[in-house]
Amino acid sequence: MKGRDPEIAPARRALRELGGKIEDCLSSTLPDGSQRHLVVIRKHHPTPARYPRRVGIPYKNPL
Repeated sequence: MKGRDPEIAPARRALRELGGKIEDCLSSTLPDGSQRHLVVIRKHHPTPARYPRRVGIPYKNPL
């Protein structure tokens, strides 16, 4: 899983904070030759009460 998709590494912190964990990462090639990735996330802990955040806060202070 590590290194398979450049978006996975930055998402790990947010997943940990929101109670999720990456369970699997599946890759697929479409008939036109383009690649698609599916990341399966399992919820392990409840989301903290401070989420969801007010409008504008995620932009100013992203996870």
